[in-house]
Amino acid sequence: MLMKDLIEINKETCRLLWTIPNFSSESIPLTFSRLIFPPLSNGAIRRSEQEARFAFASVIERSTKYFYSVETPTKELYNFTGQKDISAQTDLTLYTFENKFIEQARVEFKAKNPPQEHISKDIEKLVKEKTTGNWFYLLENIDSGTLSSLVEKFKLAFDG
Repeated sequence: MLMKDLIEINKETCRLLWTIPNFSSESIPLTFSRLIFPPLSNGAIRRSEQEARFAFASVIERSTKYFYSVETPTKELYNFTGQKDISAQTDLTLYTFENKFIEQARVEFKAKNPPQEHISKDIEKLVKEKTTGNWFYLLENIDSGTLSSLVEKFKLAFDG
């Protein structure tokens, strides 16, 4: 049931992201969210993992089944800097409540084409936490090399 719910949440998040107006919009669609894509200092429109995360949370807010936390500390310890092992953070974590909160899934958000180490770090957290992981990726645009580049980064992340 969780996987079916995650697929639906992801689909609804995508639908919402498609309807979010940007700062230069002359009209706005009627959606349940008040989120917009803001302008950068150069006038371009920013589309980042933050908008994806807030859109995802907005979809969760309409659900009566799941609760969520943001920047959830990990259970496992990690060493991404070569210093000492520390707790990391997961972008968003889903829970159900049955006399206590029960963790159901951890969600990581990425946008555009981040460096390999960012993808590897998030994949490591999703795998090591021993819970269902959900990866949500916001692509601003795509060309013939975008998906093959991302697939290669995912392969390296899982091999590493």
